[in-house]
Amino acid sequence: MSAAALVACGGPARYQAVVSASPAAAAGPCRSAVARGELPGWARSGLAPGASAPHVFGARGEIVAILLGYPYSAPAKPGRPSRILWAARPGPAEDDRPSRALHIEATLVGGSHFVTRELANGPGPADIDLPAPGCWHLDLSWSGRTDAVDIPYEVG
Repeated sequence: MSAAALVACGGPARYQAVVSASPAAAAGPCRSAVARGELPGWARSGLAPGASAPHVFGARGEIVAILLGYPYSAPAKPGRPSRILWAARPGPAEDDRPSRALHIEATLVGGSHFVTRELANGPGPADIDLPAPGCWHLDLSWSGRTDAVDIPYEVG
């Protein structure tokens, strides 16, 4: 069974701002590799043992973006959102502090697009549809922690 079938769907991310100088902006290559295969144990909470899905590890190892329905396209194809399950690595102070919103600042690598999103309940499932194809660099912050991932979006 796929991870997509095991995850409860959350509401869409709140759209904060979109700034674009040119829809034809050049996009650079992604630094983060899309991994395939079994997810790390700490990212499988609530999923079946041995669950696998395409995923991208955060540069600091604090979070993994589980790419449900990958590959993604921009603009998103009708009826096929870019669903990401954000799984944060448990930290020693996680139990002492309330969950805070996951803030996402997405920048098109080599382009001029910039988009922000906020997931009010912190890491979890969300549709992260972005306005242009290319490699998107996502700076993430939540509960006093930070990380970053690069995710490719194909031409829609």
